[in-house]
Amino acid sequence: FGNQRIKAIRRHVTQEGIINSAANIIPKDSLLIVTRTGVSKLAIAPFDIAISQYITGLITRANTINNEYLYWYLNYTSNRLQSHIQGTSINGLVRDDLKSFITLLPPIDEQKKISDILNSVNEEIDRAISRKNNLERLKKGLMLIYLILK
Repeated sequence: FGNQRIKAIRRHVTQEGIINSAANIIPKDSLLIVTRTGVSKLAIAPFDIAISQYITGLITRANTINNEYLYWYLNYTSNRLQSHIQGTSINGLVRDDLKSFITLLPPIDEQKKISDILNSVNEEIDRAISRKNNLERLKKGLMLIYLILK
């Protein structure tokens, strides 16, 4: 999970594997939340995806909840989610607690506008970080050239 979108898939499962396991298929664009070990990490499924018992897929009604809005809301309130963690050896978030987690839901058109603005700001932050990283690499390269030529 990373910055709203899943960065890479580490494992693949066959249809037979899904039938013979506890895995579930979650539809594309559903919100995914880690509910065991690493609780409250969030992502939006980029395609239909098989999940394990460590991840909960939130399948919402598209006419009521914008999943990107819900992503930003839960990301912002993750400390509240953390307060619901239970367990002694393996910490986790119980699905019933997740279901009862109160979410402020403005009308769907406002949710879309809010998530669009937050996505735009986040994209600009990503571009700024990328520019910073490129400048740091350039600086290191120039310093190395300077040391070699000295």
